[in-house]
Amino acid sequence: MVDFTCNGPTDYPVGFLHGQAPLSAFPQAKQTQRPYRLEWEREGLEMQQVYAYLATGRWFRLISSVGMFSLGSHRYNAGTQRARQTLEITFEPQTCQFVCLPEKEAQPFRLGAKGLSKEILMGELDPLTAIPADQLALPWSRQAWRESVLCLALGGTTL
Repeated sequence: MVDFTCNGPTDYPVGFLHGQAPLSAFPQAKQTQRPYRLEWEREGLEMQQVYAYLATGRWFRLISSVGMFSLGSHRYNAGTQRARQTLEITFEPQTCQFVCLPEKEAQPFRLGAKGLSKEILMGELDPLTAIPADQLALPWSRQAWRESVLCLALGGTTL
């Protein structure tokens, strides 16, 4: 008899992990490092870390005949004078701008990055944090959550 059950992250090999399943490559991901609460997600998103990650990237885009190019899901205008050129694009975290170097110019130009806000990055999750809860969430804070978990771990302790 053949067993056709699959556990997704433990069974499916992924190319960028060199043929390993995600949980085989990263077994520490089986245990969460922190408790999950929807209202904590917004404060946990550190934009400086997002900017630092983007600063490690380098992208190449072809400018259209009308001077436009796309990066992510956003369109940028490089100007018709740069039409049909290839751009090398990097990100500058201090100014939150893309630095664009056209192939036929020595001087780069800068464009403000679009879509880099917590609201946009969180997508559909952000509005959910503003909905009042029908049931109060306990414990009230991360510190209270930590204390309750510690109390459970200390067997025989009374409050």
